[in-house]
Amino acid sequence: MSSAGTDIGDYDIHARDIRRDAECFWARLRDEPGLARGQRYGGYWFVAKYKDMKEALLKHGIFASGAGITLPEAHNRSRHIPAEVDPPLHKGYRAVMQRTLTAEKVNALQPAVESIVRELFNGFRRLDQVEFFSAFARPLPVYVMLEFLGLPREDGAVIDALVVELHTEVATGKITGGAKRLTDYAGSVVDGRDRTSLGPDDDYVDKVLKG
Repeated sequence: MSSAGTDIGDYDIHARDIRRDAECFWARLRDEPGLARGQRYGGYWFVAKYKDMKEALLKHGIFASGAGITLPEAHNRSRHIPAEVDPPLHKGYRAVMQRTLTAEKVNALQPAVESIVRELFNGFRRLDQVEFFSAFARPLPVYVMLEFLGLPREDGAVIDALVVELHTEVATGKITGGAKRLTDYAGSVVDGRDRTSLGPDDDYVDKVLKG
């Protein structure tokens, strides 16, 4: 079923064919005079226009994230910090994280990001057809984040698969263990770090752990 002809209120973000004509559907949302409302998963608002997105992000008293940012609400994992924390706590978490998110640090990632992009493209360059989202758009941020966190790029395929499993758990409500395995991976990274003293070569994980 094409999403272009779907009634806005009945739109299902977890439908298998959700990407079919998705751009046409979002164009319809931008033509709506206000915020359109979906009725599934307990009800939610579509924010499709830039000015509305900016307002929603800035007015946390109206559009809060602390109760969760997934549809349906995730019961298979802990809250994502800082994405699922509201002010004033959000400000404190952001302050810790931003200490290493300097322009210099981010710009230094450019060669690694370019290498990752080439590597992903080379993985399907000889194919006649490719599902671009699963082959490139989804794994790219996984590999970039591993690079930024100072973790092995070789872990990318495993993490990408766990992210898919985690999202499937949230969408279906069926627990298959993806969330737990992803949590265990993060725990193993934390357990392997020295939290006693901050050195000049410490990466993002070290700095966050040491506050």
